[in-house]
Amino acid sequence: MILLPCSFRPEAVEVNDSEQVPPSPATSPHGPAGQDADSAYESALELVGQVTAWYSARILTERRSGADAQRLQELISRRQACVKDQERLEDASGEETAGIVTAYEALLNELESSEQ
Repeated sequence: MILLPCSFRPEAVEVNDSEQVPPSPATSPHGPAGQDADSAYESALELVGQVTAWYSARILTERRSGADAQRLQELISRRQACVKDQERLEDASGEETAGIVTAYEALLNELESSEQ
């Protein structure tokens, strides 16, 4: 399973060890970068929440299965990074919000595909 950091990096979204995907808000299913600020904010908030929930569920599963402390700490750290990104959304510019949408779409897709 590939676990990715939640923290938004405007230069690229890491999806695996050898592939970089540059952010492209214009191709986002949530609309282009020019969408209204409220809509972009809501999209970002929902995506960050979904990724946070994914990590929370994984943490619970790992705790129940007796995962090693290092793996559990990694998941907790990644979830905390999501919480910080969610807090940053309150003061984010439109461009930064669009970047967070793009980053979290890629992250959520990667996390969900790693479960299959």
